[in-house]
Amino acid sequence: SFKVMDMDVSKDTTNELLTKQFKALAVKCHPDRPGGSNDKMSELNAAFKIAKENLTTAIDKLSETKRHKN
Repeated sequence: SFKVMDMDVSKDTTNELLTKQFKALAVKCHPDRPGGSNDKMSELNAAFKIAKENLTTAIDKLSETKRHKN
């Protein structure tokens, strides 16, 4: 989902940043735009929903991974 959103997750990633990225990509993917399509928009909508639902978990796993490397 973060890959579709073209985002890397860090401890500073917030829902606001996710929403901002979603809106920027929605402009490009929207079916009314050149190069956009219903399929691209559907994929983006699904990715955004999953990313928002799993943001905290992704940040926790990232932090846990960094702790184990040190």
